[in-house]
Amino acid sequence: MGSTIDGKEWAEIAGRESGRMGRLLEDILLYSKPVQLELTLINLVDFLNEFMSTNKCIGESKSLLLDLQLKLSNGKQKHSDSENHLLVKADSDRLNQILLNIYRNAVEAADDNTTIQCRLSNNPEARTVTLVINNQGDVIPDDILQRIGEPFFTTKNRGTGLGMGIVKRMVEAHSGNLSISSSAEEGTNVTITLPYLE
Repeated sequence: MGSTIDGKEWAEIAGRESGRMGRLLEDILLYSKPVQLELTLINLVDFLNEFMSTNKCIGESKSLLLDLQLKLSNGKQKHSDSENHLLVKADSDRLNQILLNIYRNAVEAADDNTTIQCRLSNNPEARTVTLVINNQGDVIPDDILQRIGEPFFTTKNRGTGLGMGIVKRMVEAHSGNLSISSSAEEGTNVTITLPYLE
């Protein structure tokens, strides 16, 4: 005879499914509504340092390192504790949500004992700042790469397929651009480009 499910197991299953449906509904509402921003001046260098300090524990189970590299317009490398200022006009909560979604995806995809790199650079002529989040995991095939951000498309068993679509809309609401590339030589790069203030 097959095993039967008792009341406790049914309650656990119902709880998990209820949580999944709740996340799906929340994502649908986020995706369908216009993105509302509360813009303030943010020093992106300080913001990234604080984000990394707060969230580095997410990758600890895979022994991942989180490294921030700053490359200034003169080409010199700076350590993450340097007192550089890259001011952007952004919604801090939305920006945190963007980075958290991308970082969690990077942690899931990264190989154990590797480094997730965040590379920040600026282009004074174009008045843009570029953040590249890189992980060394499996290469994303081109057919999947082209569909990332498409509503309800996901390769995850428990994903809603709306996460990267929401991230893309939030980046665009900041007058920015989001792109993703993946290769065996470079790993996977998620690139965010935003306008910045001097």
